[in-house]
Amino acid sequence: MRFKTIEWENNSIRILDQTKLPRKEIYIEIKSVKRLADCIKKLSIRGAPAIGVAAAYGVALSSFISRNLEIKKAKIRIMKDIEMLRKTRPTAVNLFWALDRMKGIVEAHKENDAKKFYSILLKEAKKVHNEDIELCRKIGENGAYLVPKNATIMTHCNAVH
Repeated sequence: MRFKTIEWENNSIRILDQTKLPRKEIYIEIKSVKRLADCIKKLSIRGAPAIGVAAAYGVALSSFISRNLEIKKAKIRIMKDIEMLRKTRPTAVNLFWALDRMKGIVEAHKENDAKKFYSILLKEAKKVHNEDIELCRKIGENGAYLVPKNATIMTHCNAVH
């Protein structure tokens, strides 16, 4: 079975709604940071790595939405959206790590064109995503020898929604 839990597609975030698993494979298209925050709170996207990637894409989405604003106003809006996302899951370490990484770019970058700034933030969000994919792949490779051939693995999460 191959599927993507999260991806950037057509200037929006597309997530696999994990509240519908395992019975249904339903995807949610997210076009606002508020909607992303709600999805994180409702556990539609869950798991520390996926939440971190979602947060990075959330900052890129905020920048996309703000791309026609003057850069100073765009940065103010992006920073407000970062704070909104920060409040979604107080125990999600990857959420804070990704938001801090993206916030550092927002604060440090001197780009005066909001559209170019969006491109920079999207590139960084995709980098966060690709790094996460590679890290998860390496974890799997390092632990694969522990799993007997033809074994079934069941995972369990005590998340409440």
